Amino acid sequence: MSGISTQGATVRVLDTTVSPNAYEDIACVTTLAGPSGSRQVIDTTCLTSTGKEKNVGIPDFGQVTFSVIFSTSNSDQHVTTTTGLWDSFVNGTRQTFRLIVPNSPEDYVQFSGYVLSFSLTENIDDVVRADVAIEIDGSPLTSW
Repeated sequence: MSGISTQGATVRVLDTTVSPNAYEDIACVTTLAGPSGSRQVIDTTCLTSTGKEKNVGIPDFGQVTFSVIFSTSNSDQHVTTTTGLWDSFVNGTRQTFRLIVPNSPEDYVQFSGYVLSFSLTENIDDVVRADVAIEIDGSPLTSW
């Protein structure tokens, strides 16, 4: 099995300030994980049951987390700059995102969500990085 190379994977955000609306890459993503969903287990056991009986709740698609190299000067990125992600975090803005799987043709997972956390990291002999977590709101759409 050859698998899919991660080179070319990215996170995009829908830019609604341009016409027509377009997905723009979030600059310099270095790691990417998620969606990390789960379902709740619902206990439906009766006193007359001879074993545990269960059902499952609706899916919670969880979060998408990623790291980026922090930048405040990418003039061609608009909401896709790390400062745009910071603004989304501060304002609680719901946005539409796409995780790009670098197939040919390109596959994606599209979802709406909120920037739940934004954390800067600064180390010796490194660049400033930001870790971002997006809480998925609703059900994702996939292209596969």
